Amino acid sequence: MLHFVFYDYLYKHYPKYKNHKYDFKIWNISEAFNIVIQNSPEWVKIFKEKCKFYPGHKRLIKKMQKIWQEKQNIDYLLKRVLP
Repeated sequence: MLHFVFYDYLYKHYPKYKNHKYDFKIWNISEAFNIVIQNSPEWVKIFKEKCKFYPGHKRLIKKMQKIWQEKQNIDYLLKRVLP
């Protein structure tokens, strides 16, 4: 469900990313975003476990976690990771 919410928000607020040339980059960002949210203390407290991630996303996840810790705001995050 988180993927659907992410994509819905992204395409509504950043419509240029509907262009297929961004598909792979956006997919990577969406996967990393899921991990940032699903491994947050609030999420883990409810669901009792952390999520696994694709090893290739490790650096992006770390970057996004740092940004998310600065300010838990989706626009703040997206403006720093979108191409």
